[in-house]
Amino acid sequence: DFAFLFIPLGVGLHFAHNIQHLLIESPIALPATIRFLQNIGIGTSLSVNWNPAPLLSLQPIFFIQIAILIGGFIFTLYILYRLIRRFHKPLYHAYKMTLVMSLYAIVVVLSGIYLLGLPMSGRHVH
Repeated sequence: DFAFLFIPLGVGLHFAHNIQHLLIESPIALPATIRFLQNIGIGTSLSVNWNPAPLLSLQPIFFIQIAILIGGFIFTLYILYRLIRRFHKPLYHAYKMTLVMSLYAIVVVLSGIYLLGLPMSGRHVH
């Protein structure tokens, strides 16, 4: 009944992961587009052979990722609070359920922080 309240946490983790791709790999879009056009015979006079720098370095991106993940966590806790207050009148049972779900959310956040801190460069070596 309460599984959907973890959706903001999952979306936050997903967005936190993808923000790294957006901020690091987006400057490559222009040279890649020009190379594609050259390969199909359009724009052969364009000579762009450069590797642009990422928009941000890894350290600020990591802090942005953590902020996004914590935002999803806070939104999950807010939804949990609203659902518990709405459906469970005996507060003793509500507190037990809130504790278990909050601990699970904390484990997911800590695991997410660990996973976001792992280097991704090994996957992109060809």
